[in-house]
Amino acid sequence: MTKTFDKKDVYSWANCEEAKQYLNQKGYFSDSYSDDTNHWQYGKLNAVDPNNTMNGVFVCDDNFSYGLFIPKDKVKEVKEEKKYRPFTLEEFNKVIPMGAVFKCRYKSNDAKDVYSIYYHANLDCENGFQAIFFEDSYHHFDYCFYEMELFLNGRWQPFGVEVEE
Repeated sequence: MTKTFDKKDVYSWANCEEAKQYLNQKGYFSDSYSDDTNHWQYGKLNAVDPNNTMNGVFVCDDNFSYGLFIPKDKVKEVKEEKKYRPFTLEEFNKVIPMGAVFKCRYKSNDAKDVYSIYYHANLDCENGFQAIFFEDSYHHFDYCFYEMELFLNGRWQPFGVEVEE
C-alpha cells in the first residue's frame, strides 16, 4: 500500500524544537528528502539534538541520527484504486449469463440514467471480434469499457474485469 504525507509535516534542523513533542513516538527518518516513504527509515524518535546539525538532529532508536523526521501520524496510507480492463466474451458470460438482465449507465450521461439490458445474444467471430447485443444493436467490449459502467454486486464499477497485479 502506498503512503503519502504533506511536505509541511517534515521536520528538519529549522523546526526541530517543535518535533520534541514526538519524543518516544514512531516516525520516519531520512537524510535526504523523498516523496516515497520506502526510502525513509522507520523507527522511534529517541532524541532531538539541535546542536548536532552535522550528523543529524533526530536520533532514531537504530542509534543513527538523521536530518529529517516525519511523525507516523502525519503519514497516511493511500488506498490504491482497482485497475480494470475490458471483458472478454468468456469473462462477461461468467459474470452475466446469457438470458439475464443487467444494469448499466453511460459515463457521459450527467443524469446517470440507468438502463436495464436483456442480454440475449453475442458475437464471437473467427477474426477475434467479440461483442454483445443490447436489445437491437451490438457493442464491442472496448466500447462498453470506455463509455459505460456496470452495476454488479450492489455497486457501480467499470464495464470490465479487475486486473490482478
